[in-house]
Amino acid sequence: MRIDAQNNRLKVLAAANKLFMQFDVNHVTMAQLAEAAGVGVGTLYRNFPKKGDIVLALAYDQLDHYVAEQQTYLEHRSVDLTAIRHVLAAYLKFRDHRQRLFPNGSLETARRYYQRPEYQQLAALFSQLIRGKHSNLTSMEVTFQADMLIAFLRNESYSLQREERGLTQTDILNLIMKMFFG
Repeated sequence: MRIDAQNNRLKVLAAANKLFMQFDVNHVTMAQLAEAAGVGVGTLYRNFPKKGDIVLALAYDQLDHYVAEQQTYLEHRSVDLTAIRHVLAAYLKFRDHRQRLFPNGSLETARRYYQRPEYQQLAALFSQLIRGKHSNLTSMEVTFQADMLIAFLRNESYSLQREERGLTQTDILNLIMKMFFG
């Protein structure tokens, strides 16, 4: 990519980050993005034919930045509980930023899913298992673990483990047992 094209890309992403923090993504026009970035509308469309392309590029750019920052942090440290806590805390901060940036992602769909009786029944079943193994956990801890177990097994996560990582059902079962019940 040419230097000027790279610079324009960076300008657009910086402007998009700023505008998306101020306004809902759906209310920001391509013309507003071009003006805020100081590039022509044609230049914007050449680099990002749709606003969704900007959103995706910004998301990947931010993820790249987070990973690079944490890898730098870990370069001269041992991976101890302090380092683990630091990296995970930074990830939660990253997720909060992303949530503010793209608040409408699929939140309404997710809320409907989590409020459905079927989800509540599954969460109650998993909570029963977790509480049975870890009776010392608070109700909040049990609910959190049940929600995380369900999230881990949602379609996209499960497919990743089966198809991309090559894990068998038995592998997944053993790893879940170790993570949640070990």
